[in-house]
Amino acid sequence: MIYTTYLSNLKNLPEENSVKFLITRWKPRNTIDVKKYNLEWRPNLAPTELTLAKYKDESITWSEYRQLFIDESFENQLFIDGLQEAMNYNDEGLDVFLICYEKDDSICHRSILQEIFEINGYQCKEYRKD
Repeated sequence: MIYTTYLSNLKNLPEENSVKFLITRWKPRNTIDVKKYNLEWRPNLAPTELTLAKYKDESITWSEYRQLFIDESFENQLFIDGLQEAMNYNDEGLDVFLICYEKDDSICHRSILQEIFEINGYQCKEYRKD
């Protein structure tokens, strides 16, 4: 399964049979022990700095942000390679966790990535500790 989640949920993620991608534009500094949680940074699966800034300062709506993220992403071979890497790990039987800062996935690029994986035949959902 491919899951999305946010950084504060790291302690709840399983250690076994999984790979964890930090899909943030910027790598956390001194706040998250990347080695402790076995995180692999994949900024190629994050929005561009300009697109993120436009959304955060409300220059564009969620709908515009969503479309811009999709358009820019599929013009970027590194983004496509990142998607393929996640799908390959999943095909090998590993759970893949895509992790960023935003707690609410409905206003985060994680929800867009969920759609992209599902369109490509992969189950993807937000990880919630039950």
